Amino acid sequence: MKRQNEASVFFPIIICCFLLLPLLACQSDADKLREAAESGDLTTVNTLLQRGVSPDAVAPLAMPPLIAAASNDELAALNRLLDAGADINQRDSHGWTALMAAAYAGHTRVVKALLDRGARLDIRTGSGKTAVDFSNERGDKDTLLLYFDYVDSNTGPGADI
Repeated sequence: MKRQNEASVFFPIIICCFLLLPLLACQSDADKLREAAESGDLTTVNTLLQRGVSPDAVAPLAMPPLIAAASNDELAALNRLLDAGADINQRDSHGWTALMAAAYAGHTRVVKALLDRGARLDIRTGSGKTAVDFSNERGDKDTLLLYFDYVDSNTGPGADI
């Protein structure tokens, strides 16, 4: 009787593992790309992109590689992902973009690079904040002044930033 109970407990676990294994294998390249972008490991970023991993690949519950690079001031990795076709305005599960992450962290040079490449200033998080709001909360005058140069080109008609 005890042996039968053990089997009935482990069988569903084994089935779940079997069904989830392909999903986990698919996520590994997305996780590797995010981690490489986050740490500025250009060799790994290049290798994964050359193998065909999408620059926008996102594992469940993880941030996109571009946002990871922006939030960690990894400008070279950010530029490589953009050169490979990453969506500059891609959002994470909270509605954040790479521009918002860079503004929140105070990475002015990354903010400028993203704006130079057309990142939108008028996108809002799920709670309604823009990159400008994050820079304002930080008291980041240099970045706030920078936004004025891009308001016309990096917003939609009638945008309220």
